[in-house]
Amino acid sequence: MNFQEHYKGIFINMLRWPQLEKLWDKVKAQPNDWYIYFVGETVPTAPVDATELHQFIEEIDQLLRKEHDYDYCGIVYADETPAMIKIFDPNNLGAVCGWGGEKETNLVKF
Repeated sequence: MNFQEHYKGIFINMLRWPQLEKLWDKVKAQPNDWYIYFVGETVPTAPVDATELHQFIEEIDQLLRKEHDYDYCGIVYADETPAMIKIFDPNNLGAVCGWGGEKETNLVKF
């Protein structure tokens, strides 16, 4: 399956914060071969190392909890494996949910 097919596939919403915590634990347990891609920026050519991945997870988790100050998460989606995670910008949800949004971060494992 190529990136576009995978990207348009089925994703599960991390509706509650504990679901997101479990997702982060799964990713941290298998930190190899993850790419961090910010929509609209240059596609990465190399995966991040485990240290960079863990740092990214800690920083994005703090940002999401600060900027999306609700008792639910609902802005992170993952495929079943997980091998692809979509993280939507809490400050641009109107744009992302509509037709013009490009404020999204993706974690992708190949």
